[in-house]
Amino acid sequence: MRRMLLCLVPLALLVAGCPDKDRKSKVDQLMSAAQMPSGDPVPKPREKTVWKKMPSISVDNLGVYIGGERAHLNEKKGAAELKDIVKRLPMGDEPVPIVAPKKAPAKHVVAVVVALGEGGASEIIIKTPGRNDLPDEITVVPEMTLDKVPGCSISVMVNDVLNTGVWSYKGGIGQKHVKGFAGPDLSNTAESIKKRMKICKSPIAFFGGSFKHEWQHFYNLGALVTKLNEKKRIEKLVLLADEPVAGRPVKLRK
Repeated sequence: MRRMLLCLVPLALLVAGCPDKDRKSKVDQLMSAAQMPSGDPVPKPREKTVWKKMPSISVDNLGVYIGGERAHLNEKKGAAELKDIVKRLPMGDEPVPIVAPKKAPAKHVVAVVVALGEGGASEIIIKTPGRNDLPDEITVVPEMTLDKVPGCSISVMVNDVLNTGVWSYKGGIGQKHVKGFAGPDLSNTAESIKKRMKICKSPIAFFGGSFKHEWQHFYNLGALVTKLNEKKRIEKLVLLADEPVAGRPVKLRK
């Protein structure tokens, strides 16, 4: 019996030692496999589109959609995304068309116009269907393309509470029109613009406002100036890149 036990002990040790040996062998195999280069090719990053023809440009609540690419202007990364897209656009002498629904944030439309201007666009056509008494598109000029601006140039804006102001580019006394029940008082604003058009021969006019508003309130002012410009005296309608202050000199980005 004792001899039998002695014989079984080495056998037990041998059996007990096998799992550890097998486990170690499997670990070694896995580590070796991990160190070996994979046979699958590393995927290359997708090449960014460089357009030969101007793609469609649409502004919305998220930012702007250009040729299938999105710039998230409501996020911190949006400005960099927009700049990257614009540098791949085929800028030329033709105006750049964009679509901006009236409910889009005004600050998004302004950001797109500024980026296009910095990218080389000299004119931008903004299409905004809305009111029947105003044109459904306006042509604007990025302010960084301006050289000399006559001091009497018409400036019009809508402020935080939807009051409108009409004054001259150099600053000074202007006209303030309190909002009505349906929004900005466009009728009296139009009268103030007409009066200034008679006394100022400047070919430049400015419009803008508080960035808290929807685009329609900015657009209506620009469209109003366009409609009243029957003699085509105003050649450059400028969408301001920054919020103006009625009565004070208009500050432009250079």
